[in-house]
Amino acid sequence: MSISTTAPSIGWLHPWPEWIWMILIAVCVFTSIWAYRRTDLPSWVRWSLTTLRFAILMIVLVYISGPVIETRNQERVDDKVIILLDRSTSMTTMDVVSEDGSLGTREDQLTGILGASNVWKEISRDRTVEWYGFDDHSYVIADPTVSESPLPPPAGDATDISMSIEQISSGSMLNPISSIVLLSDGRSTQPVPRGLTAKLRSKAIPIISIPLGSTDGRIDIGIESTRSPAFAYMGDKVPVIVDLSRSGTGENAMEGDLVLRSIDSGEEYDRIPIESGRSRFTLVGEPAFQGDTDWIVELEPTGDDLVSMNNTKNIRIELVEDPLRVLYIDGYPRWEYRYLKNLLIRETSIESSIMLLSADNDYAQEGDRPITRLPSSMEEFEDFDIIIIGDIPSSSLSNEQQNMIDSLVGDGSLGIMWIAGPRWTPSDWKSSVLSNTIPFNAPIRPERKSGQVHVEPTDEADRIGVLQIEQDGRPIWESVLSNPDIGWPAMQWMQSVERKSLKPTTQILASIVDTDSTDTWSYPVVLSMRYGAGRSIYNTTDEIWRWRHGYGERLYEQFWIQLIRSLLRSTMSGDDQAITIELSPPVTEVGRPQRVTVRVLDESIIDDIDDIIDIELVGEQSGTSRRMSLIRVDGNTNTWTTTWVPMQPGRYTLDLLPPLPSDAASSETTVIDPGGEMANPATNHALLLEMSEGTGGVVVSPTGIQSLPERIPDRSITSERILQRSIWSNPWLLIIPVLLVGIEWMGRRVFRLA
Repeated sequence: MSISTTAPSIGWLHPWPEWIWMILIAVCVFTSIWAYRRTDLPSWVRWSLTTLRFAILMIVLVYISGPVIETRNQERVDDKVIILLDRSTSMTTMDVVSEDGSLGTREDQLTGILGASNVWKEISRDRTVEWYGFDDHSYVIADPTVSESPLPPPAGDATDISMSIEQISSGSMLNPISSIVLLSDGRSTQPVPRGLTAKLRSKAIPIISIPLGSTDGRIDIGIESTRSPAFAYMGDKVPVIVDLSRSGTGENAMEGDLVLRSIDSGEEYDRIPIESGRSRFTLVGEPAFQGDTDWIVELEPTGDDLVSMNNTKNIRIELVEDPLRVLYIDGYPRWEYRYLKNLLIRETSIESSIMLLSADNDYAQEGDRPITRLPSSMEEFEDFDIIIIGDIPSSSLSNEQQNMIDSLVGDGSLGIMWIAGPRWTPSDWKSSVLSNTIPFNAPIRPERKSGQVHVEPTDEADRIGVLQIEQDGRPIWESVLSNPDIGWPAMQWMQSVERKSLKPTTQILASIVDTDSTDTWSYPVVLSMRYGAGRSIYNTTDEIWRWRHGYGERLYEQFWIQLIRSLLRSTMSGDDQAITIELSPPVTEVGRPQRVTVRVLDESIIDDIDDIIDIELVGEQSGTSRRMSLIRVDGNTNTWTTTWVPMQPGRYTLDLLPPLPSDAASSETTVIDPGGEMANPATNHALLLEMSEGTGGVVVSPTGIQSLPERIPDRSITSERILQRSIWSNPWLLIIPVLLVGIEWMGRRVFRLA
């Protein structure tokens, strides 16, 4: 508010119009002349008296009008311009093409607009300017055009344009609002009610919109989550499972590469192209240094990316330095034994003890730590991480020894691997304690499959990072090992395990490629099964040694070392949970059903679980929880399932409820509001246009920012206050008329007039 005062001037208590004054003056003139028309006085005397009479009459008229001294005070109330800046995360979207052709974010575009200092100085010259940031609500910010006042980062998870405008326009208004300048991409997670624009129009408050971002429809791909083992050995093939998310409204396909590299050295471990229509990928890294190592998964899209902040995820892997302790027991010196034994002795990351049961008493058993007998106590078995059982009779281990092994495998202290043989494994173990760790049921004597068969890995092998066989840095499964046209990788025999024989928790890591068979069932070659907190692996053939014919020890070493180390990773890291909670789809939307599946991978506890189990669903933001019941799937004894429909967006945690152990499994899911901030980062310039037109405002393009000051109407208020001071107390007001009357009276007396 500004106040100005004018110089004092004469005013009137009873001002008359000009035409009345003209009439009264004419009457006074006529009256004065009429009073002295018939006198014989000299003309100068007559006119002098006439003038005195006129002056007296005029003074009387002036006194009747009420003369006063006036002082005029003018008050000006400046109008107010409200500037709203979008501070939601959609401002990080990179879709603005600059003059040089490079792509920038909407935030960069906003910063450039605020850099036009002459525009904002012109606006604030005769007005009050208030700056606000907004996302799901508005809040006061410092003037960002001043260098000492940095703009707060765009971090809002939601945008509510209507609520933000309502807050600032409904408060106390000491200054009239001339306009609201809205700098936004138009993305609002809440609809704008029509009543808001009508309300602003009735108050004569126009919205002047400056749209940010591009109107071109585009999509964004980002890394939703990653999973990887917490522990690994140097030289391991460590799998990193990456789930991608897709958002936006564009038609362009998901293109680019997923890259796994070391943060410390920058070395690139793996790179795979993103395939359209696929959301889950597996990268494989091979750590080269001891100690903890940090990796990063990067998404490198083809061309410029819409949102870059969701393109990376960091991973920490702890590398185990102690050698892996392996006990290998076999019955006779078959070819697989000979080469596997040499591999275990040669491998520096393995400390082996090898027992050949058919050897003579004076035979020196081999290994890094040779033994003369099998372990007979719990302490002696605990000295090993992995036990490999070859083709030996079950009587080779007493019931006490088998119970010790079963207990150690069950609590995760020991991993067990079986290598099939033509004599005893697995047929002689069908009534033993350790038959629980074999991944298939009776008949425990599977048929031998004769003829040449090739092997190929399954997706499950890729998921856990085993059977990643390569030569000269290139995978050779499809081109060599699984190629029926190449004879040397073929297995001459294997055990045929039927589908119906598999235990519910069994996973197939490799199966045969049998071009001569009409069966739809690909017989498994490598089987894996969770048992308690540990894991068991069963190989249905002992002819992997044949791979040495092609490339020497290289392929053979990769096959066995990866399998052996995977047993240790599962027991050390707990990565292989006894129970898993799977969600389909992993990320869902409000109102869209999501299937919840619980799988029990621990063969030792399946029979103790009821047909109906319960889980708890907890919302992280709301803190609310609900109980859901899952029913066992018919014909699949290790699977329970149900479906729920989320009604609120946010992060949710799913935990098992008793009698299942609550710490056995947990899962998280994200429920997205389809209208959420980053669910669709596309701009909505049509909304800005609608709001501007509905309030009597205009849309100013970012390139036309120089015209903004002239688009803002002037709604300042100027008021005038007149201060009047009476002048009747002034003695001259009486002296002057008395003096004039006295002079006229004396003149009349001198010239003898009545």
